[in-house]
Amino acid sequence: MMTGERIRKLRKDAGLRQSELAAQIGVSTSAVGMYENNRRVPPREILLRLCDVFHVTTDYLLDGRTPASSSNLEEELEALKHRLLGQESLLFHGKPVSPADLEKVFDAARLGAELILSEEGKNDERG
Repeated sequence: MMTGERIRKLRKDAGLRQSELAAQIGVSTSAVGMYENNRRVPPREILLRLCDVFHVTTDYLLDGRTPASSSNLEEELEALKHRLLGQESLLFHGKPVSPADLEKVFDAARLGAELILSEEGKNDERG
């Protein structure tokens, strides 16, 4: 997969139109189209903005590499929350999910992660 294809996939996964992404990174809609079709390579500054928007590394954006040790749960939760907030008509048990309700779900996930880490710490002290 080439850089443009990754940009397109990330944009679609985030539920963004080309015009919305263009506004977020400060370029024209046609520039986003050219990036996605590999007709133009985004300059460094735009690559960094894309990485910020999509919560990915430049390594991933440019060649698909993801460093195994650089990911952490908080970053992953934020990226997932961002993607879900970009979805239209997100439903849970057939009812729309508000941004406030989604934040509660992620607060619960963070609490669960903290409990796991706390338990791991207790096991380390015992071992």
